[in-house]
Amino acid sequence: MTRSLIERSEGLLKVHGRRIHRFYSTNISSRPVIKVYGLLRTGTNYMTGLLDLNFNVFCLFSTEEGWKHGPCKFNEKFKFVFIVKDPYSWVFSFWKWEKIHNRTDSETLTEFLSGPVTQPQLNANWNLVNPITAWNESLRSWRQYQDKDNVIFVRYEDVIGSLSDQLEQIRTKFNLKPNYAEYRNLQARVDNWKTPIPRPKLNPDFYRNKEYLHAFTKHDINLMRQHLDAVLVESFGYKVLNTD
Repeated sequence: MTRSLIERSEGLLKVHGRRIHRFYSTNISSRPVIKVYGLLRTGTNYMTGLLDLNFNVFCLFSTEEGWKHGPCKFNEKFKFVFIVKDPYSWVFSFWKWEKIHNRTDSETLTEFLSGPVTQPQLNANWNLVNPITAWNESLRSWRQYQDKDNVIFVRYEDVIGSLSDQLEQIRTKFNLKPNYAEYRNLQARVDNWKTPIPRPKLNPDFYRNKEYLHAFTKHDINLMRQHLDAVLVESFGYKVLNTD
């Protein structure tokens, strides 16, 4: 890669004693600048790593020119990749993430769905009722840029299911220069930093096979149906489930 994943996670540089965004201190005139947006646990780090690996681009840090999980700080000069994840898959993954970081005491998914958003920065950015509404509010906001020439939306499920097709779609949309004759996948987990509670080994098949749905009770499905924006969900090719 052109830059290490460790470097990306640092976010800011110090120049002459002042903390400044790395973007403004780097010569990037020859490379397209890309900002990846998406909710937590949608593969934003993975996508950034894939772009770094496969294309001659400059990917912005998670907090550079806007927090990647918050409202988009749109700029006509940048390229934007928005990652979408099935709302059921996402909220399950988010619950596990909050448990790993000791931010929730919810022992069941039902408790988590019914409670307040436990990630403080996410809640502050979107003013949420519960975790389910985070999916609605973020995607509803980001979708306003969907028709821009410098914006593309990709689904997490498509990335892990057909990586080359998704990268080719991004290359074509942004006219990017590939680094290799064939697209390459990352061989190690990108978000490999230590967490308060160790994470299980990454298992993409868990999401490909929709095994997460086994965690949803009928009450959970009804709660999701009550709070999800069905039109928004269907606009990204997903379905709002029912208990029938």
